[in-house]
Amino acid sequence: MKNLLDHIRALAGSPALPLVSILLIIILGGFVSRETSVTEVEELNIQIHNLHENHFVVEQDILQILSYKNQILVGEAVGELPFKEIEADLAENPYISQAEVFGNFAGVVNLEVWLRRPLIRVIREDGSSMYVSQEGVVLPTSEDYSSRVILLTGSGTEPMQADSFWAEGYGEELLGMIHFINDDPFWKAQVSQIEVEEDGDLILIPQVTKQKILFGRPEDHEKNFKKLMVFYDRILPQK
Repeated sequence: MKNLLDHIRALAGSPALPLVSILLIIILGGFVSRETSVTEVEELNIQIHNLHENHFVVEQDILQILSYKNQILVGEAVGELPFKEIEADLAENPYISQAEVFGNFAGVVNLEVWLRRPLIRVIREDGSSMYVSQEGVVLPTSEDYSSRVILLTGSGTEPMQADSFWAEGYGEELLGMIHFINDDPFWKAQVSQIEVEEDGDLILIPQVTKQKILFGRPEDHEKNFKKLMVFYDRILPQK
């Protein structure tokens, strides 16, 4: 390596230097690749994004997935690990939206996962329940953790267990409406539950007052919320 550096110094300023630089990159790349291929894994660095108030997946769950899939990483050669296969195994977990796995010649394998965040909890009339993520992906409930989100109840919740429901039409409009509520500090503090009737009409159930609000369908939700604000600003204080 010392002789190679001496040659490069001698070529400094020469027209051949760009070609030498390319060759050096190739040589160093091969050196790093060889080092990585024989280096044993000594440490797993697990990073979980979107974990704030979202503990459906913790570090121990990641390790259990690797164990269940027979992906025992520590002690194996970094260069022989099937990184794409490990990423696919992690992404099979419904709470994980994306996974990236990569290692280095220091013996550290980095596992980064991004979690889906629940936006809604659907409770059907038969007692079964599920979460719906911010992207409209249906998630199972967990025995270890529950998320404080808006509840959807009523006879109209029957088709909501399929991802396809949230991808278009009425479901897409409803998802957009709940995003609107969640993004507005006032409405987020007011609305805790929404009853969905069989014909698709919505009944809002506030957290603090006893009124039930016949809201209608979600298609024109922004306009309807503006009208509802008039009730809260002008009428309710007088009553």
